[in-house]
Formats: sequence, C-alpha cells, structure tokens
Amino acid sequence: MCDITPTLKRQAKTAGFRQTADAAGYFGYNDNYGVYVDIVSFDKLLGDAKKRNAILFDKLGLTP
Repeated sequence: MCDITPTLKRQAKTAGFRQTADAAGYFGYNDNYGVYVDIVSFDKLLGDAKKRNAILFDKLGLTP
C-alpha cells in the first residue's frame, strides 16, 4: 500500500509489473523471492473493501 506517484509508476513498469485493469495500481510476480506483489493506494484498498462487504453490512442492517 502506497501513494501511486509518477516515480513509482516508472519503477513498477521497469520492474516488469503490469497495470491493473482499472489502472489504479500494479501487480506482478518476483521470481527471485517467490512472491506475488500487488501495489495499490489506500483509497483503492478502502474502496474495494467497501464494495466487497456492502452486502454483508446491508444484511446486518448497518448501512446508513
């Protein structure tokens, strides 16, 4: 989770990361460490979590 700056965008592309479908982040696999890396901003993380859990909060009666 980080701020997506022009410098970060350049570095992600140089490192071979791919842009997400919504163009709000980057993702890729690092063979050297055997890890999957997902680069997203806090705003995207929060927005996606709200969308993903909206039905749960609605069923619990916790929606405003």
